[in-house]
Amino acid sequence: MKPKRILTLLTSAAMAVTVLTGAMSVSVVSAADEDYATSGTCGDEAEWFINTDATLVITGKGALSREIDENGSQKTWPWRKLGADIQRIVIEEGIEDLGKGIVGHPNSSDAAFNDCINVKEAVLSPTVKNLYTCFYGMESNIKDIWIYATDIVEDVGGTKGGLSYLSKNDYPRAGRGTKWHIYKGSTTEQTLRDELLLTDDDIEYITEKQPFSEIKMYAYDKLEMPKTTETSGISGLLSRWEWNEKNKTLTFSGKGTISISDGYYEKYKEKAEHIVIESGITSVDVITGYSLGVSCPSGAFCSFTKLEDVDLPDTLEYIGGGSFQNCTSLKKLVNGLPVKIKIIGEAAFRNSALSGDLILPSTLSILRSFAFENTNITSVNLVEGMVLGGASFKRCDFLEEVVIPSMVYIQTPTDNAPRSNTAFGSCANLKKVIIKGVGDVHYTQYELIHENGIGDSLFSYCPSLKEIIIDCDNLEYISKIYVNGAGVQEGFCFDLSNDPTFYIYKDSTTEKTLRDAGYLTDTNVVYIANTTALEEAVKSAEEIDTSMYTDESVEALNKAIEAARAVVDDIYASQEAADNAAKAIGDAVAALKLIANGEINIAVKAPGVDTEVTVTVTSADGEVIYESTGINNTVSDLEDGEYVIGVTAENCAPRSYEVTVSDGVATLDAEIHIIGDINGDGRITTADVGLANSHAKGIKALEGYDIEVADLSKDGKVTTTDVGAVNAKAKGVKA
Repeated sequence: MKPKRILTLLTSAAMAVTVLTGAMSVSVVSAADEDYATSGTCGDEAEWFINTDATLVITGKGALSREIDENGSQKTWPWRKLGADIQRIVIEEGIEDLGKGIVGHPNSSDAAFNDCINVKEAVLSPTVKNLYTCFYGMESNIKDIWIYATDIVEDVGGTKGGLSYLSKNDYPRAGRGTKWHIYKGSTTEQTLRDELLLTDDDIEYITEKQPFSEIKMYAYDKLEMPKTTETSGISGLLSRWEWNEKNKTLTFSGKGTISISDGYYEKYKEKAEHIVIESGITSVDVITGYSLGVSCPSGAFCSFTKLEDVDLPDTLEYIGGGSFQNCTSLKKLVNGLPVKIKIIGEAAFRNSALSGDLILPSTLSILRSFAFENTNITSVNLVEGMVLGGASFKRCDFLEEVVIPSMVYIQTPTDNAPRSNTAFGSCANLKKVIIKGVGDVHYTQYELIHENGIGDSLFSYCPSLKEIIIDCDNLEYISKIYVNGAGVQEGFCFDLSNDPTFYIYKDSTTEKTLRDAGYLTDTNVVYIANTTALEEAVKSAEEIDTSMYTDESVEALNKAIEAARAVVDDIYASQEAADNAAKAIGDAVAALKLIANGEINIAVKAPGVDTEVTVTVTSADGEVIYESTGINNTVSDLEDGEYVIGVTAENCAPRSYEVTVSDGVATLDAEIHIIGDINGDGRITTADVGLANSHAKGIKALEGYDIEVADLSKDGKVTTTDVGAVNAKAKGVKA
């Protein structure tokens, strides 16, 4: 046989896509059970194999088809049991038909790759003529689809000339993040735009540098699966299991998905007490025909009745349907749910004995129907924005409190007919429900019926439910109460026969919706605070840079914030309390006092003065805040404002200055004179006598500080008496 070769396509975004080429497949070592072979035939002239990087390659020519069993029926696609591990699909040149499914039933084994739910990328050669239902069920994860065929006209999705309703919704949809790489202006482009409603945002055109035939080649490494022993074996393409008889423990290691169960480790289901899944495993998803109608669908560990605890790794993102259903002794997840968990499948923990508070990680996006039905959990806080499946917590008789943020409610369809959500239906001891937000309400898995609503029958038949706290103002839809001919309430979200109390905002949209639907009476309503404005006030106050304010004013603000948080956390708080708390925050913000950070630099000139000079600084309210001797002074840590600087010395006329501090440093050059030294030269001479005499005779007036220096008699005037005193000093008659 010719060796296989891996081809790598380098896109303009420097993303590598692995493709394989060659006319014949390579035989690889199979697992003990031939059902888990990694190569074989899939058509009269078509073959398949899986390589070491979990790529499924279809090679040969013509159409894909399945083998016929002894009853004349088609078998499932041969890669189906390993489908959850496959990361990439490559259709090589020569393959034309991807296997037509049954029209109107794309949710079946007829869809060639419908179990390859973790595929991130698919590459189709130019010879492909149709798609049919091949990508059914891959709408959540697949990121890139490369189609080198230019003339795909019909049978996109499985219906000749167009898509059926279901296949449209289960194909990778417009706006969901999948990029379709196609040739611009091709018939394929027009078909995909028409049938799947793709827009420019969904399409990336193949360039001349990316032709299918000129992809760089690398050597092929074949995948060899290890054989199963009595105590170890494969649990997926890249994962293994091992049994420890002494510890009664099943340990799973490797990476990727646990996708194989039957015929291997399931023989320990009556013995295993502990399961350890090591880091590297990302998915528990055994695909063997899971069905809610089966008493124990084939989940990975379904009906491990002696199982007491499970240790799940942080790498785990997906827990498949029925994985731990009917594990009636399972009480504990050793480290809780993984911090990266995204999806918990149908009935994943149904009928287990999980107990205590259920902590759902913020990464959880989908909790499917019946996931925790009939478990022993006591409380649960759901995750904002998550999808909540029907009956997901139904019959949890130990559940006492539920907190619900805004989310999407998914009804469970039966024969395409709507069925009530009943996510918390028949929880016998549920006492309190806190709803902090509402979301979308669906009647089918695909069609949005209502926005801003609560799922139908969400809390039906909960006889202990007495407190219903709806802490939001946007409830616009809730199923109306219906009373049948026998006078029995039907079709309700909340059972009024329990005489519950509704805690809501007064005069809100929520109140109107509940009244219109028949839930409120004159006696079952308590009005609580709408804390939206208060929470905004708290957030705004917390964003203030308090480093520039005094400790006392910041402490007052912090006390106001702390008191406001207590009101926000008190679900029963009154509107008056919320309004008062918001006002207190506003008052505290207004009262914030800036830290004094201004500065005055004072330099004093004192000509002829041989005594100490004293400088004082007085604030606007008259308080002396600084006093010192010396001619050079720096006064720091001053608030912006007005200050009076006083300068005094023995035998000198005292002097004062007004200084304003604003956003920084103020500088003052001060000067003080000996009494009688009017011209400030440090001596008292006949020149000073002349200045005083001119003022006294009205020849030339002195001004300001010069008057104080010349006023030796201290009567507030400069007269001939003062002139004589200055003259006596100048002539040395009187010192």
